Amino acid sequence: TDLFIFQNGIQFSGDARNGSAANTTSPFVIGSGGNGSNGWVGKIADFHVTRQAKYTTGNFTVPSSPMTTDSSTALLVSVQNAIEPYRDYSVNNWGVTGTASFDSDTPYSGTTNGSLLFNGSQNISYAAGPVWALDVS
Repeated sequence: TDLFIFQNGIQFSGDARNGSAANTTSPFVIGSGGNGSNGWVGKIADFHVTRQAKYTTGNFTVPSSPMTTDSSTALLVSVQNAIEPYRDYSVNNWGVTGTASFDSDTPYSGTTNGSLLFNGSQNISYAAGPVWALDVS
């Protein structure tokens, strides 16, 4: 199983991570380490986890509209409004807890979407479940 991570269409470090999820009973955390350490400062408009590799040949063009689900979507956080900023739009509709703030800033022109704002001590987490086994081999 390979795990590819991209930010703004650019693959991190140019290499994949090989293996499987070591602990599928823990929540999936966005914005910090699983124990709340290593906080991240920045904004996220969409966060998409798929069960199959979408981009294996390097960088890609960033979408100009909010991401949508497909048959391989395991989790899709798309910040579409301030009332439900953490909502999972995948068919799984995973439960969420978190402290990240809604921000009206969005990379998509012509939409009312926003982004999640992380200040280094905030995160959001999704309930553990079989989706985190991320076995795409």
